[in-house]
Amino acid sequence: MKKALSVITVLYVCCYGSFPGNNYQKLNSRKSQLEDDLSKIIDDEIGTWCEPREDENLITNTAGPRKRPQVPSKTTTGSESLSIEEDEVENIDEGIAEYKRMGDEIKEDNIDSEQLARWGSAALKICLGLGQIRHNDVPALYFASPTNAKQHAILPDNSLKRVRSHDSWLVLDFFPHAMMGHTLYLFGIETNMTEQACLKNKGILVGPRECMFRILKSRCNQFIDRRRSTNQRRRHPFHQKKCEIDFLPLVHLVNSAPRQIEQRLVCRDNIPGYANCPSLRSREETAEIICDPLSTNTKRCDTTHEYVRTRCRAFETCDQAVILAGGWNWQMSGYDSLSNVLSMYKLLRHNGFGKPNVKIFFANGVRISQELERASVNDEEHQPSLSPPQNPAMYPSALKLALRYHTRTLCSTSHCVDSLVIYLSSPTRSDGAMYLWDSDGNGIADETEVYLIREFLRDIQDCQARHLVIIADQTQAGILVDIIAKSKKHKNAIVLASGRPSQISMNNEFTRHWTGFKHAHICVTDVFNASISTMAHSTPYIYDGTNGSKRLNIFGAPCDVLPPFTRQELRSHFMGCQNIPTRIWLNKNSRVQTDPPPRYLSG
Repeated sequence: MKKALSVITVLYVCCYGSFPGNNYQKLNSRKSQLEDDLSKIIDDEIGTWCEPREDENLITNTAGPRKRPQVPSKTTTGSESLSIEEDEVENIDEGIAEYKRMGDEIKEDNIDSEQLARWGSAALKICLGLGQIRHNDVPALYFASPTNAKQHAILPDNSLKRVRSHDSWLVLDFFPHAMMGHTLYLFGIETNMTEQACLKNKGILVGPRECMFRILKSRCNQFIDRRRSTNQRRRHPFHQKKCEIDFLPLVHLVNSAPRQIEQRLVCRDNIPGYANCPSLRSREETAEIICDPLSTNTKRCDTTHEYVRTRCRAFETCDQAVILAGGWNWQMSGYDSLSNVLSMYKLLRHNGFGKPNVKIFFANGVRISQELERASVNDEEHQPSLSPPQNPAMYPSALKLALRYHTRTLCSTSHCVDSLVIYLSSPTRSDGAMYLWDSDGNGIADETEVYLIREFLRDIQDCQARHLVIIADQTQAGILVDIIAKSKKHKNAIVLASGRPSQISMNNEFTRHWTGFKHAHICVTDVFNASISTMAHSTPYIYDGTNGSKRLNIFGAPCDVLPPFTRQELRSHFMGCQNIPTRIWLNKNSRVQTDPPPRYLSG
């Protein structure tokens, strides 16, 4: 293989003259390191291969397109011969393709910053003309550099399938620190279009032979009507929302299949006047699903409870929690989202939720540390730690069946759960549906990659948990509140949302508020009421199916008792898992909500 790579380099450098692109300074250091090692191979083995200037088979016209050299199956230099096998020829083809890709990256890196700044400024003026943003708003800039081929954009809902390809793509995100699902401004750029063609196609001239188009979803008018008044736009908010772009598209070359690992649209923070790019997990961390049942055929990687290990034991009721968070792909899986998960996990563990009873479904998953694998489950069931580990096991959110099976089992099993807390913090569609993870990496969400609200409601309907709390810190969270409020099968649920319908979730405000509270003696509704005055970017929204009849804290203990319970009393009678008397356990038909709490059952 090492020899084949050497052959690749020599063929490409000697026969083609240079690497693709106008400037290959970034590869000079790599070339210099290889020169000494390659010189001997060039002299002893390659021979006359690298004399293309005199060989008409290699270059017939220096001004025209170049032809790839015909690799001989065997060539001789002096008394030595070099044999090229079929697999080595394939390696050469792959290597040349790789060098071309590297050349495209070099060309991309050398895009004129002034040109990009000019395009960004033109897009910003278009956005200001829409009357939807303020002059002091600073957006983040995403850009897909032009190449020799056209580029196409894909949204998770496949709503851009009728939008044509462009030379380049640009996105302005005026809320770079908000949970994804808010309005983005997408533009397609043509770098070689006449003024007449630009205006005919309802574009905007931004430079010599440069035309910019604002992109909306399919079947929406792509022409920006500057004469339309702001009041007219406000009278049709739903139609406008359906047309707006609310996710970063996957941009790929038209001559290649869409793949997340080849995303060409990237954030640029080297252009003055734009916001800093979000802090993301690396592509290596998000390149694969930690447990992919399609590729890992073992019982430890299953899509059911065998992998998640749902726990409902006889004569025992426990506080349980489900955390669903992360992002659709690596660009929506930032460290802020991971920090939210760890903060919520620490809150739950500090309030008595046992480690095996807190199930986290996060993005593509996180590998469990060896220390946590060695930790004993039984040691922590009834002894909640005040300093829980910071690296809990995280299952991939892509395991939708496992997520739904686990949630449904908790809610449908009598006496299994005392207090059930569900934390939601995922990218959301305009209808409130939650994107899980792009498992196949094609940029389009299928039914296994999106968690619909009706599916979620089905999983928690008529929940047998005594106390059900849903905390939703995500864009469009208010939609969930409105839908559950109209349901007759979720009367024991308390839904706490970070904002009303159409409001976005900014800077993790809602999660930080909840994780910063000491919940031992404070009711869930009181914690929510306190958030109203602390939230700066949205208005928290609540639905209390109990109509205030249950004054309980997050782990189901009464919060208005005087004198308040001591920490030891809370740990002994309310936190974690509690035993259930036989007479209660055998009465499966009794409504768990009407049973007294375990503290009074044992007395």
